[in-house]
Amino acid sequence: MQIEKSTDDKNINMDPLASDVQRGDGQAGQVEELSYEEAFSKMEDILSKLEAGNIKLDQSLDLYEEGIKLYKHCNKILNEAELKVTKFNSLQGEEGVDL
Repeated sequence: MQIEKSTDDKNINMDPLASDVQRGDGQAGQVEELSYEEAFSKMEDILSKLEAGNIKLDQSLDLYEEGIKLYKHCNKILNEAELKVTKFNSLQGEEGVDL
């Protein structure tokens, strides 16, 4: 199910399962294509905008949704990195390699 919301003659995808992130300029980008650092930086920008409190409610909700998607993406990257480190450490123990 996809919900479309019209704001200033622009359609904003409000589907919470969509992978597109709505940017301030109206261009959608793929969250999955962002590096951890890029996604984290975007989350910081969103947090600053939300904390400033000088935006409309609908804009706040859009930013919040974008922030959640970025958070999930960052969390996925961190979980994958943790798995790699755990795997490496277990291999290190099996092979008797000292660092």
